[in-house]
Amino acid sequence: HIVTAAMQMTLFNNVDKNHDLRKFLDPQSKSLIGFNDTLFLLWKKIGPPTSFASTKLFLELTNKFATGREFFDDDPKVALKNLGLSREDFSEKSDWDHYPIVKDLLEIWEICEDMVDVFVDNTYSSDDAVFKDKQLQEWINQSSNPEGGNIRGLPVVSSREELKRVLTSLV
Repeated sequence: HIVTAAMQMTLFNNVDKNHDLRKFLDPQSKSLIGFNDTLFLLWKKIGPPTSFASTKLFLELTNKFATGREFFDDDPKVALKNLGLSREDFSEKSDWDHYPIVKDLLEIWEICEDMVDVFVDNTYSSDDAVFKDKQLQEWINQSSNPEGGNIRGLPVVSSREELKRVLTSLV
């Protein structure tokens, strides 16, 4: 939720509330930044059950984990490929029956893909419309900027397919 919060903050700072991207993303974005703020402010009382005594230690570990990682690295299909995990290795009677959480994650991922596909196809009539959306472009630029969202590996979003990939990962 750290990367998602960074993307949301750059969205809020660079895209008008009446823009279709905000209408699409705002409903699911209502609580995440506030959740992170609350978690960090009340860490000692409500922090997750970890050995980290402070948010500083947690953020240091998060930064180490993020070193060299790209935006899409934690997408389920990318992660499975990078880890060398295949459906055949974890399936006996049905797909992923020996690793059911993967099946659940892939089903959720496909639902997100379908939702994003419908949004992008109904919002942007062409790749050129995506490329010419100044607010979208500024959002992605600021999300990538080390002084903005500082998110590595975001593509230049110049097509509907690239936008679908970014939005699916974000959702």
